[in-house]
Amino acid sequence: MKKLTLVVLALALLESPAVVLENAKLAIEIDEVELAVRSVVNKTAGGVRFVEGNEGPGCWSATFRRVADGCEFTGDDTSGAQVRRIERHDDGGATLVWEGVDLPDAPAALIVRSTISFTEEGDSRWSLNIENRSAAYGLWETRYPILRTVTLPGESDLLQPRPDTGAKLLKAYR
Repeated sequence: MKKLTLVVLALALLESPAVVLENAKLAIEIDEVELAVRSVVNKTAGGVRFVEGNEGPGCWSATFRRVADGCEFTGDDTSGAQVRRIERHDDGGATLVWEGVDLPDAPAALIVRSTISFTEEGDSRWSLNIENRSAAYGLWETRYPILRTVTLPGESDLLQPRPDTGAKLLKAYR
C-alpha cells in the first residue's frame, strides 16, 4: 500500500502546473509548460468537464508543403520551440506562443500564436496565427483547436465554426 501511494504521489508531482483561463461560463485549463489544453469546464452546467486531456497534440497541428516538390511536413504544439510562453489578457483569456519552431532545412522558421479570449456574452473565441519565415515551405492545412473529447468517439470528427450558430459537428468528415 505504501509503494502505491508513493507512486501516485510521484506521478502527481510530475504533472506540470496549469494556468486557468476563466469567466462566469467557462474554465479552460492550460498546461503551463507544454501549453496543451488540459480541460474545458462548463461552469453553467454544474461544472461539466466536456474536454478532458489530449494525447498527442494538445492545441494545434499544421501541415506545410514545400513549394519546389510538394513534400509535406506536419508540426504541432509538441514540436520543439525555442520559447514557449503564455501572455495573459485583461478579459481572462490568453495568447499561447511557440517561438522558433523548426521546419526541415529552416530552423526557427515559425512563430505560432493561439489566442483564447472571451466575448461579452461569456463564450470563448479561439484563433490561430502562424508566422512562417520559410521561403521553401507554405502553410497547407491547420487543425485547431484540437479538443478530442468534445463528443464520444464515432459521434463526430469535425467541429466546423459557423458565424450564425457558433459551430456545427460533422460526422465522417474525412
